[in-house]
Amino acid sequence: MMISKGAACAAAIAEIVLGLQAGMALAEDRPLVWNVTKSGGRDFAFRSGVALDSSGRPSFGVESNMTVASAELSGTSVAPVRLWGEVSLASAESNTSILRGGFDARIGKGSIGLDQTRSSVPMGSLDLTTTRSLKADGLGEGVTNLVALQSVTLSFANLDAAVVAAASVETVGNNAVSLALRKSLASGASVSASVKGVSGGAEATFRARLARKW
Repeated sequence: MMISKGAACAAAIAEIVLGLQAGMALAEDRPLVWNVTKSGGRDFAFRSGVALDSSGRPSFGVESNMTVASAELSGTSVAPVRLWGEVSLASAESNTSILRGGFDARIGKGSIGLDQTRSSVPMGSLDLTTTRSLKADGLGEGVTNLVALQSVTLSFANLDAAVVAAASVETVGNNAVSLALRKSLASGASVSASVKGVSGGAEATFRARLARKW
C-alpha cells in the first residue's frame, strides 16, 4: 500500500524542517522538545513535546515514525502516534536515574521503565558508562513483558566513537546479547553497526544504520 497523502505531506514538511534546522544547536534548557531523525532515504522518526523547568525536569509529548513509499516499495499508510513522558529521579555528574513511560492509544499498549546510568573516566579520552534498565512492556494487552537490560559503553572522545556491549533478559521473548559500534560524523550524522545473538537457537543478526538528527 502506498503512503497516504497526509503522510507524504508530513514527510515533505519534515524534509523542509530538516533543511532549515541543519547546523542549528538547541539549548538544553529550552522548553520545546523537537527531534527529527532520518535513517537512510525513507525512514523518519519524530518526537515533539515540552520540558518543564521544575524538579526532575519532567517532559512529555507525542512521537511517531513513518516510512516513505518509493517507486518499488510501499510505505507507511497510517503513521502511529504515541504519547511519551519522562522525569529525572536523580541527577548527578556521574549518576542519573530516569523514569520513562509511553502509551499508544491506537492499539491500547503502554510501557514504563527505569534507566540508571553511571559514568566514570578511567583514563585520558576514554569514558566508561554502565546502564541498567528495567522495563514493563505491553501494558494493557493482557500479557506484560518484563525486560532487564545491562549495557557497558566505552566511548573514545577523540574519535567521536563508542563500543557498546549489552545483554537483556525477557519474561516473554528471547534473551539476547549484542555488540555495537557507533561513530559520529559531521552535521549531526552518525553511523552504527551491530551484531545481536538471541537464545533459542536463532541465528545472529547484523544491522548497519546511517542516521542524521536535527
